[in-house]
Amino acid sequence: MKTRQTQKHVIDILFLISLLGLFIICAVLVLIMGIRVYRGITVQMNHNYDTRTAFAYITEKIQQADTAGSISVTSFGDGDALILEQTIDRESYTTYIYLHGDELCELLTKSAHKISPEAGQPLLSCTKFEIEQMDPQLYHVTLSAEAEDDFSIYIATHSTN
Repeated sequence: MKTRQTQKHVIDILFLISLLGLFIICAVLVLIMGIRVYRGITVQMNHNYDTRTAFAYITEKIQQADTAGSISVTSFGDGDALILEQTIDRESYTTYIYLHGDELCELLTKSAHKISPEAGQPLLSCTKFEIEQMDPQLYHVTLSAEAEDDFSIYIATHSTN
């Protein structure tokens, strides 16, 4: 009779070890899936942050320069550029916001100086930046922080350019 009890205990122990092993495997799989989901969410949040930051920056710059004749759009660098004119201490200055390489750049210079796109200060990684003046008080901005989706906004000004 003792042999039956020994066999019963060995089967019980093997069952418990198998159950514990299955539990560990499931826990590791759930952990790996959680890491993948977390990584995907982090990448998407960074992308959204870059895009929203760029839009907020451009919107704020346009609103700061919202006086008659101070905002224009031209071609500069690798595409479109937002040109903001201002006068500081009776000197005329121009701010260029444009795409150079894969970065959105800003450059502030005296209006009389000739400049190159390489002189600008990089702001954010950006693969696409387009700006269009729809009418004298409305601008359409399209950008992409990565090579994925393009996002666009409309920015209205109070003054007429």
